[in-house]
Amino acid sequence: MIDAADKILFDKFNIIKILKKDLHSAVYLAHHIYLDKKIILKVLNTDTIGEKVIISRFKREAKILAKLNSESVIKVLDFGMFKEYFYISFEYFPSKNLRQIILENELSTEQKEKLVVQLFQGLRIAHLNNIIHRDIKPENILVNDLLELKIGDFGLAEAINDSFATSQYSLVGTPSYMSPEQISGKQLSFKSDLFSAGIVVFELFTSSNPFLGKDINESINLITKFDESKRSLDFSGIPENIEKIISNLLKRNPESRYQSADEVLKNLGITINKKLNLSIVEGRKLKFYKKISFILFFVGITTVSINLIFILFDDSKNVADKNARITTGEIEEKDSSFSTLSNEAEHKLDSVIKNATNNGEKLSGNEFINLKGKNSEEIYIKQNGELFVECLPWAEVYINNEKFETTPIKKNIELLEGNYELKLLHPEYPEFIDSIKILPAEITSFRVNMDTLFGFLNCKVFPWGSIYIDNVYKGETPLLKPIILKAKKYSVEIRNPQFKTIQNIIEITKGDTVNLIQNFNLPLN
Repeated sequence: MIDAADKILFDKFNIIKILKKDLHSAVYLAHHIYLDKKIILKVLNTDTIGEKVIISRFKREAKILAKLNSESVIKVLDFGMFKEYFYISFEYFPSKNLRQIILENELSTEQKEKLVVQLFQGLRIAHLNNIIHRDIKPENILVNDLLELKIGDFGLAEAINDSFATSQYSLVGTPSYMSPEQISGKQLSFKSDLFSAGIVVFELFTSSNPFLGKDINESINLITKFDESKRSLDFSGIPENIEKIISNLLKRNPESRYQSADEVLKNLGITINKKLNLSIVEGRKLKFYKKISFILFFVGITTVSINLIFILFDDSKNVADKNARITTGEIEEKDSSFSTLSNEAEHKLDSVIKNATNNGEKLSGNEFINLKGKNSEEIYIKQNGELFVECLPWAEVYINNEKFETTPIKKNIELLEGNYELKLLHPEYPEFIDSIKILPAEITSFRVNMDTLFGFLNCKVFPWGSIYIDNVYKGETPLLKPIILKAKKYSVEIRNPQFKTIQNIIEITKGDTVNLIQNFNLPLN
């Protein structure tokens, strides 16, 4: 991935700072040249990623966010392809995630209630547009200094009519924030997001997640065995109105919960003015708009005539720039026509992705500039920088194969500026290796959640079976916990001497759980 600031990317983004980077993707703070504003830029290299599922999710996130118009949802400004790179630019929202807010624990009850209202206002708009987020958790909720809240990271979100959302053998999300129906791989509804939001609200007021276990398996068990009738949750210190809402949201049966975010907001004392829904236009409103249009026609015709004079003198370069931006799916802030352009933009993006090649010059970084000229000796003294590593649940930290710390680390690791190999080891997870760059006199932060780095295989075999993955024995069912695997395709065999061996090809993606269910019923002859 591109690894340098002060670069112009894709002919319109001036990179200010690298926020996150790996071999296939990156997140930058950048300046959008056309919109003249700071933005967040997400970039994916479609040549190196090799996983169509991830490319599809990246593209889907752009489409989904472009449909949503809410102050409580991060906005997409534009998206497109440039050579082999797919990119999305988001509004720049200086903020902390809700996890940091919870850890600081400095908010009053009234301030927390204000955040709860905004959370459900954002979910309401998503659900009105038939979008299920599927990964509501504190890390995906952003809050600024004015306590304005925005929901972000719609990478796992699905449209309600998307066939992928109905797959009964694919689980996505973060286990300790999943609804019972999400854990069991059932078809989801908006009420699954409401369950997850109920956990977040509980955690906001108590600083604890009641379903967070020692590992993924325990978290799954806590949710699947949760029985609200046993009153096992401790609501100490939670206001009565919030307790009522959480109790309703955290019900095992989806039909017993609030049926919509509207109901939650109503119980928070918020009046919903449906006439102000910009995302939905009901049929009866169209007649009203036609009447208004007829009245305004005579007023507007004069304005149009005057504006036409100025349009004729419009700078042709600006027109060309706008046309170029539309072909890549870019949305200007005042442009409300995305819904009419999205299908065309999507079609073009599909075509570009399909035919992407390595033609042209690839941007590179890591080159030192000799400020003294070609014929002068360059003298550069390396300086120290610091590395902060945060890993959940925990990991031993190796740098260039030398062990330094075990997380949580007590103090930052001091290193000379330069490139290093970072390795994280946890006995229950595959080895994780990534490259890092230490900058002089700066702190480089590296935060990972092991549950999102790898995928999980949950095998349910009746009556029992021996599990082999790529011909390596992994255990005999019932397994005590899911098998943790790196993201790629695997050959899986289920063996039982009394039955015919079952062979499957599965694809593991980061953060997802695949349920493999086998009921032997064909004995060998």
